[in-house]
Amino acid sequence: VEVKQRIKSIWVWLMSLLFIGLIIAAIKYNALKDDNNLYYSLGRTQLFYWTILFVFSYLFICFKTGALPDIPGSILVIIGISVGTTAASKIIENNHKGAVVIDSTAKSEGWFLDILSDGSSINIQRFQNVIFNLVFGIIFTQKTITTHIKVGFDENTLLLLGISSGTYAGLKMTEATKEQNQPPVPVNSDSAPAPAAVPAPPPDPPPAPAAGG
Repeated sequence: VEVKQRIKSIWVWLMSLLFIGLIIAAIKYNALKDDNNLYYSLGRTQLFYWTILFVFSYLFICFKTGALPDIPGSILVIIGISVGTTAASKIIENNHKGAVVIDSTAKSEGWFLDILSDGSSINIQRFQNVIFNLVFGIIFTQKTITTHIKVGFDENTLLLLGISSGTYAGLKMTEATKEQNQPPVPVNSDSAPAPAAVPAPPPDPPPAPAAGG
């Protein structure tokens, strides 16, 4: 018979308080925004979202059962998908960083619009990614609260979430860069720019007539 490792409720409360404090600090210090702290990042929001759901469900089960629950393998897969999406977004941001002209007047449109939009319009791949993660996150939370066990996902659900995240990460390379307000200046040019024309000096004034004797 498998014996679950027990945990006292006081430790669950202490971990819960620490968890809430870390969430507040992450939001306050722009953990969900891009490197320029201008716009909210969908990849970072996805990783933050699933991390909160998994830690909350783990602590909830500990509190209700007084035991440490097992972690299904499918949860590790979803965490891996979220980490991979965030890493891909970070790589793309770094590749574009040198060619981006930062608009000094740029500002966030708010968390919800930032994660759905590339700065010009709402993108369907971003919308799909948000909807899928939101729906399956709610299902995961509801089942955890109802059954008091760590529920997993079937292979098709994991495949669906993986395809959605992969589509977003792949098409992110074609999105307009939000911080860029004008086309980047080419670094390597085949021909040097022509020097500006120098205006000719004005002609000398005619000599004054000699005074009569």
